[in-house]
Amino acid sequence: MSVGLVLCVVLSLVIGIALSAPYFEIGAVVEDDAIESPHDTRLLDSKERLLRALKDLEQDFSMGKIDEKELSQSRNELSLELAEILKKDKRS
Repeated sequence: MSVGLVLCVVLSLVIGIALSAPYFEIGAVVEDDAIESPHDTRLLDSKERLLRALKDLEQDFSMGKIDEKELSQSRNELSLELAEILKKDKRS
């Protein structure tokens, strides 16, 4: 066989593999974490809401809008809710 023919065959194989790779997922790994389900989005929204509420609570206390007892009680309630969200997020 001539060198030109061998190069042509090798080049054809390389092009064929490159073009068929997406169909066989060669070299393309889709990570499960990269795909967010609506459930994941709701958990993220809930976490963000609770963290924002905790921050607002601290700010209200520092401005004198609420007393220490109310701060403690509300912080505990929000923290428990956040812990539940984090448990659900770990299971997902």
